[in-house]
Amino acid sequence: NGTLRKDDLSRNSPIEEHILTFSLFTQSKSHENLFSNALSLSCIQDYQYHPSDESLLENLRFFCNYLQDDDQDGVFSKTHISSLILPWVTRSLLQKYDDAGHVIWNLFALCVENLLTGSSLSFSNDIEMLDSGLAGLLKVKGGENIENKRDGVPKDAFVSVFSQGTLNKLVPIFVRHAFKSKGEDDYTIIIACRCFGLLVTSDVYRPTIEYVANTLIPLLDAAVASVENVCPNQAAIIFFSVQLFVTLQKKGRAINQKKTFQHICSVNLFKCLAKFYNMGILSDRSNGDTSSLLKEVLRVTIFDNVHMEGFWSMKLSIPVIDEVEKIRSSPDKHDEHKLDHNVHTRFQNCYQWALFRSISSLMKELDGREAVVFFVPQIFEEFVHESSKFAKTWEKKRRKRADLIANMQFRVWSNLLNPVLTILKDDKCSNASERVAMLCCIRQFVNLLLNHDIYLPSFEDPNNEHINYLSALGEIILASAERHKSNNVYADILRIIFMLNHSIFHEKLPRVIHYVVCSSNIKETALAHETISTLCSTYQKLRQLGHFVRSVLVSNINSNDASLSLYVKSSHFRETLTAAIQSSPVGQLQEVWLLIEKHVLETVQRENMNQLAVALDIFLTLLKAAQVGMFNSQAVKALCEQTMSKTVYELLGVKSGLSTNFDLTCQKVKYGLHLWGWIVHVHIKSCFWSKSSDDANVENKGGMCGAKLIPSLLDSIKAVVSSDFTYIEALDALQLLATHRLQQVHSMTFYQHQFEACTESAVSTPESRDSMLDESRFLVTFIIRTARARLGSWTLLCQNLSYWIHYAEEDHINAFLVWLFSINSVSYDEEVDSLVYVPIMEETIDHQTFVNEYLASKSLLFDASFYEIPGLCHRVCRVGVECVIRILFPGSSPSIRLPMDNLSAENLSYAIRIINMMKYFVVNCEKCDQTNFVMNKILSLHGIAVECIETGKKRSPKTCPNILEFICSCRELLSELIKCVDLDDVGTLLTDILEKIFLSTESIIYSLRNEENISLQICRLVSSGERNITELFAFTIQFLCLYKDYFKNAAHFLSKHIASIRDAPRSLVVLVKMLRKSIHLVFRALGMNFDKEIVVSVTSFVNSMEPLNAFCLERLAAGSKADEQSHYRYFTSDFFSILKLLSVSNYDRETNEILPQKLVDLHSRILSKLCNSDTFTEVSDIYMFGAVNSMNLMPDMKEIASLVTIQNIVLKQYTVTKGRVHPIIDSTYSTILTDADGHQVAVLSNELWDYVMKCDESKDRLRSLSAVLHCFFCMIHAVKGQNQRVNLSQVTGKMLRLSLEMLQLFCNDNMNLQGEISFYTQTVLVTVSALIEKTDLIAIKGHDVSSILLSIGSIFETSSSDGASNEGSEVYISSCGIVISLLKNYPKQLYGCVPSLMSTLRRLLDYVLGTKANCYHALIQEFGKICELLPEHKDIFKKHVMYFILYFINKTLIGINPSIKAWFEPSIFSLLHTISEFEIQQLSTMMQPNEKASFQSHYKTFQKHTYKGQF
Repeated sequence: NGTLRKDDLSRNSPIEEHILTFSLFTQSKSHENLFSNALSLSCIQDYQYHPSDESLLENLRFFCNYLQDDDQDGVFSKTHISSLILPWVTRSLLQKYDDAGHVIWNLFALCVENLLTGSSLSFSNDIEMLDSGLAGLLKVKGGENIENKRDGVPKDAFVSVFSQGTLNKLVPIFVRHAFKSKGEDDYTIIIACRCFGLLVTSDVYRPTIEYVANTLIPLLDAAVASVENVCPNQAAIIFFSVQLFVTLQKKGRAINQKKTFQHICSVNLFKCLAKFYNMGILSDRSNGDTSSLLKEVLRVTIFDNVHMEGFWSMKLSIPVIDEVEKIRSSPDKHDEHKLDHNVHTRFQNCYQWALFRSISSLMKELDGREAVVFFVPQIFEEFVHESSKFAKTWEKKRRKRADLIANMQFRVWSNLLNPVLTILKDDKCSNASERVAMLCCIRQFVNLLLNHDIYLPSFEDPNNEHINYLSALGEIILASAERHKSNNVYADILRIIFMLNHSIFHEKLPRVIHYVVCSSNIKETALAHETISTLCSTYQKLRQLGHFVRSVLVSNINSNDASLSLYVKSSHFRETLTAAIQSSPVGQLQEVWLLIEKHVLETVQRENMNQLAVALDIFLTLLKAAQVGMFNSQAVKALCEQTMSKTVYELLGVKSGLSTNFDLTCQKVKYGLHLWGWIVHVHIKSCFWSKSSDDANVENKGGMCGAKLIPSLLDSIKAVVSSDFTYIEALDALQLLATHRLQQVHSMTFYQHQFEACTESAVSTPESRDSMLDESRFLVTFIIRTARARLGSWTLLCQNLSYWIHYAEEDHINAFLVWLFSINSVSYDEEVDSLVYVPIMEETIDHQTFVNEYLASKSLLFDASFYEIPGLCHRVCRVGVECVIRILFPGSSPSIRLPMDNLSAENLSYAIRIINMMKYFVVNCEKCDQTNFVMNKILSLHGIAVECIETGKKRSPKTCPNILEFICSCRELLSELIKCVDLDDVGTLLTDILEKIFLSTESIIYSLRNEENISLQICRLVSSGERNITELFAFTIQFLCLYKDYFKNAAHFLSKHIASIRDAPRSLVVLVKMLRKSIHLVFRALGMNFDKEIVVSVTSFVNSMEPLNAFCLERLAAGSKADEQSHYRYFTSDFFSILKLLSVSNYDRETNEILPQKLVDLHSRILSKLCNSDTFTEVSDIYMFGAVNSMNLMPDMKEIASLVTIQNIVLKQYTVTKGRVHPIIDSTYSTILTDADGHQVAVLSNELWDYVMKCDESKDRLRSLSAVLHCFFCMIHAVKGQNQRVNLSQVTGKMLRLSLEMLQLFCNDNMNLQGEISFYTQTVLVTVSALIEKTDLIAIKGHDVSSILLSIGSIFETSSSDGASNEGSEVYISSCGIVISLLKNYPKQLYGCVPSLMSTLRRLLDYVLGTKANCYHALIQEFGKICELLPEHKDIFKKHVMYFILYFINKTLIGINPSIKAWFEPSIFSLLHTISEFEIQQLSTMMQPNEKASFQSHYKTFQKHTYKGQF
């Protein structure tokens, strides 16, 4: 009866029960039955049950769980539940939000989220972690409305409950609650933050901009000030508030922009923005998104055009940072009287000063200082962009100069940077991380100054304010860097400031260099390299390189640290200084030289070895980089002699030029020897360019200065050799000097020889030739021993190879070659700070030494003259193979059987590189000694590697690819060595190579049949084997008279081998691939020489290849893989070509023995297969059809049945493939037609006509008739001989009538010239054209000519030219060809059907004017060819051509492209040549005015090109 009792609740579902309970509670306080009306709960009619507060709390908890549960799916949706309970929850929150518990806050948030987003997320319990709901809102970029992504979610209930006034009341509640002290109620704080984000980012909350600027932002400012630290969730509220302000400001301008600016720049809110930026972008946002959003905030709120005008009018002064008390920061009220009155007035009227005041205040506080430091550069960067835009408008109005704009930007830059700089200057950073933040801020500031050209030395700088400020900045950074080392940001800042203006650090350059180089954390890093490189290159461009070098030396004097000494030795410093010296003018070299020399002498007096080492390292770098030429040779020579007489003598301890023994244990002597060596090097170059008469005598040839010290040098070298290289510190210097002395002795020997040859009464020199030769050999021995002991340089040997090689012994040359192979066996790697192991020599060297030696060896290998040294290159292969053996089999003798114990992947890699290097040598050397010996050794190594593959020893997934690569490398080397084989001692070597290559290849493929990922190596293996075999045959063919037996031996081996693998198709395939090119070489050799013995040898070889050829034929006939077909085709083609040559060499008996009966059977099978084929997709069948029939050796080739069969194959393929006959089949068909006699031609032609009669009722009649015409077209061109042509002419008339009937059929059926129809039409037209040209086959009568013309006209009358394809264009070109043939061959017949001709020309013109084919120009040219033939028949055609010209002019009146019009001009000129003056006058009377204008332009051009001479 509708009465509700308590017992009735148990019968309802849980959701209905809680709805009823909540309804009863709310109905007791409200007279509106909202739930019964909204949910249509029929059971709510009357009630007597009153729930308690506890039951209501339980009820609310149920709703919280229900709204959070994603699996709820019932009659009542979450949207309905949320919309029904939200009014009561909102009312409760507004009335008592301070007392509202977790349940009320949670339920409110869930209702709002369900109504706005359609879903709900759980809340975080950690206030320091960003809430997931807020993170999702933050992913919406830059003010984009999240409501746009929630189409279809009902919001009517939300809008009906929340008016804008209600929302304006709720938002402050959320702000105040969100910024409660942490720890009081963290859970509800997170809820309040999410509710704020949901409302502010939705489209239902759109407050006025006045409310946001005057109420929300100040409230937010006060709330932020009430908390100590802002958590990420609270920072999100700041973000959403500013985003809301930006969104509203984009839609309309704020009323009070000044107040908005002041609020944004308030201390607390500005700190929050900075913290927000420094929070890691709120965990789920990327840096780029945050940066773009903050830039948008700054652009809209702070750097608007109105505010930018205030910044421009402020005219800020640059802070003075020389004294702390004079730093101009924010003008406090009690200090305003100290400022200039104008400045005071200006500051007082400019509210923009709030930005600087806030930054200055925040920098004095510890809280948030680090965040502000990271944020301030972003502010200035945005200011630069906006001020540049604003300045462009001012430039138009007031013509502001660029330097004035930069001046304003520099002043803002200095005022923003000054608070940060003050803290760093006073060293008030709270910790190291804050100092790093300050430095990063300063680096960004100076980077902006540099990147945006805000400061340039060329700008006006009144009172030098800008440069003074930058100088003070540089001093502060440098002083702080010297106090706090181990921070590489300092070096980067110093580099950027130096790039702004080098004069800032000009006098402080030694301090800068000392810090950059000696700082412990940046030594030998890219940053130090970049900084030093910037300093050096800048002073080089300023032509003040001496100042840079002086600064380096001074920094060395002021420091006892060894870091600078190490850095000066580094490759980067040497490369930087070398590039600067070589790019400097000539005068700079002398300045730097004298500067360093003076410093060296002063350092020697102080006896400071560390400083002396640095100075000499720089001096040696200068000498190595010095460029000497004719322009400065005299000056450089004088410098060398001066340094030799002073500095070198001082270092060596030699006084007054007297010779004395060197003390090799003294450090100064070592430095002196090094300097002497490079002074000699530069002196030699200067003497080469100098033409002074002082160098004319023989003694000084070679230019080694310091000749008085040479006896001491030789004595020192002898002492080192006798002491077994004890003085290791000075050996590299002695090696350099020994090399120079060797060059001098070599030159002296040469000049002495020339002098004696030119002078009859030559006086012997003080040093006899034998003594000089002994000295040279002694020096070479010392140089080689020093390098082998790693106490000297192999690079020096490479550079002076042409000198010492003449005096070297075999052991010396072998040692050099061993080093050359060893250094190139290591993979070149640019990784630094690592050690490199060099095999063979079994030593470990540092990476830089390896790089230098590797590059020196490569420079030799790329030098063509290196391969012309006879004593060196002849030993290369023998030494190389010995090196390979020493790597793979250490401790084994080359003459004994080598074990397989050391084939590791690493050693194989070394060996492969050596073998590749040997191959490079063989290719470039003219001759190699002991080639046969090397080939035997390589063949043995090849066999050992193959045995590893076969037996599985030392074979693993890691080493197997290396072993295969080693085998391939051996084969490639053998291919090159075969070309250099010794003819006198070849023996059975070539046959052994042939057998081992074949057998090993098959064995390897079989052994690795189950391996994976080695297909590329197998392909290379087969390819290298093929090259081996090819080179063998090429060599034997080259010396065919000497190696006739090779073919017999090869044939004997191949016969046995093919018989053994007859049942192994895979092995036969490999054999075909390897012999393919060799067969071709044999064919070419046979074509050039028909000697009887050669023919017999080749015949035996070809006879052994017959089973392999049969295998290829069978595989082609059976259809093989696409990648194998090319090998089969080339093999069989060359094999058949050899047979043809043998067939004409008067050895038919041998030839007939080669062709077995199986070839005849194969021919029959192929023909049968092609006749019965319905697809013709097997290209191999078609190829074999042509290959076998082209032999012309088959006994059944002359039988008529075979010819008819081949003709039927052509007909069938044309029918099956819709006209696409393969060229091989057409070629074969034409070949048999050419060789056919008269009877055979008659039979074949009659068979064609019988085929026509049989296909009358066929479904594909059109296709079949086209196939007949295709065959007949081949007959017309291929049949030769008078009797044959007469027999063919018997069916020519029938074929012409058939062609005309087909053309008429095309016209009657209105077929478009596309696809198959186009191809068939083309076939008919080319056949007709051929019949017209071949007048010996048929004489075409006048009515036939008329029919042909009418048929052509009908084709283009019925077919549309709109969008015509290229296929229709081919038909058009063929049709034009028929008209041209008629004009040439049957002009008299055309005279009787001129109207038909003109009609056809009109149809052709209409088609070409309307076509859209790609070959437009070609079509017009074909039409022009017809017009060119008309003037020859002007007496007959002129009256008709006159009307055709009128038709042509009328057609071209409609807009036509000028280029097309130009293409038609030759045709129009030919038509005008056809008519006379009378017809031209008649034309003018028949034309309309517009037609006359068009014709007049053509006619004037025609008259210009008309010949007007006498003849």
